[in-house]
Amino acid sequence: MQTIKFIDLFAGMGGFRLGFEQAVLEQKKQPVCVFSSEIKPYAIQVYKDNYNNEDVA
Repeated sequence: MQTIKFIDLFAGMGGFRLGFEQAVLEQKKQPVCVFSSEIKPYAIQVYKDNYNNEDVA
């Protein structure tokens, strides 16, 4: 399976990432987020909750 690597800038709570990953999976490819960035503490906490405590810079 082909891998699509991407970064999630201004990530918020991860909604764009969720949609992007679903679109990539529909194309029979594997999405891999290699970097996420957000500055709002409440958004970072929700993002970590949604994505298994993944690091957010």
